[in-house]
Amino acid sequence: MPAEDWSTPETYPGDVHFKCVGCGKCCDSPPQLSIREMYALVDDFVLEASLLTKPIRLPGAVRAKVGNLHARVGQMGIDRAVALGGLKTVATTGSFAGSEVVTTLSAIVRGYPHKARCPALQADNSCGVYARRPSTCRYLPAQHLFARDEQGLAIGIFNSQHKQHCDWSPSAPTVLRDGVLVDEEMVEAFSMAEADERADGELLGLLLDRDDLMGNDEFELLIADLIEQSIEETEVTIPVAVFTLWLEVLKKEGELPSHYDIPTPEEVARRQQAVCQRMIDVNLREKDRAARPHTEMLRLHLRLNEQIIRDM
Repeated sequence: MPAEDWSTPETYPGDVHFKCVGCGKCCDSPPQLSIREMYALVDDFVLEASLLTKPIRLPGAVRAKVGNLHARVGQMGIDRAVALGGLKTVATTGSFAGSEVVTTLSAIVRGYPHKARCPALQADNSCGVYARRPSTCRYLPAQHLFARDEQGLAIGIFNSQHKQHCDWSPSAPTVLRDGVLVDEEMVEAFSMAEADERADGELLGLLLDRDDLMGNDEFELLIADLIEQSIEETEVTIPVAVFTLWLEVLKKEGELPSHYDIPTPEEVARRQQAVCQRMIDVNLREKDRAARPHTEMLRLHLRLNEQIIRDM
């Protein structure tokens, strides 16, 4: 169906044709990863685990402020987090006190904030991690944070952002038919993203249940503290090497789920050091003043990883 049939994100056809043309336009930010993918890409990105907390029901004032479509999409994302096993709790302090909230565990990439591009995007717009790219990149223009029966809307929103970049012509492969994803690679990636999110939700619950294992001088913040912090701040991040220290405790206790294949904390720290230094070298070589805060952030990560290596 031609792109011009989508005059707004809410008017979309039942059948959608789509083909990536490799322009790199949608690679304008780092990808979000699952925890499993975080460890698969530990040599490629500066990584942090992320705790993201939202109220299960958006307040009416927020819904009125952001508009109907944005509110609908925001609530759908929250509902999806609940459906895929996000950790539900009741906030005891802060602006959401007394409200039920949901916390999800995932991973984020620290890219180049002064550049509107994924750090894996090469100069020729090819992907530097294509063979290992995360599910997020494999199922575009679909979105697993939308329910399976809402993929028409997800693809419609993507089309409204990239209608001039991608091939949406009838000669492109059919990816959505009668509202159902039909592209095999997209369906497989979509299912993997769902499985990863469920596993990460279970891992977060396990970490919370076993906070007693983390309660020593080596760990100043417990998962319960971080979840409480994320309720007020929306998102809290933990450098991957620090997060690995927690998973290593579970692994030694025989409680780490088989879904996760993790290196040692020292190995993660050394590999992250190499990534940080590589990105610092790029910033220094390009002599871009806008990169200075990014370089300082990377140096903080270097020092943290050095400390973990010394302490192991």
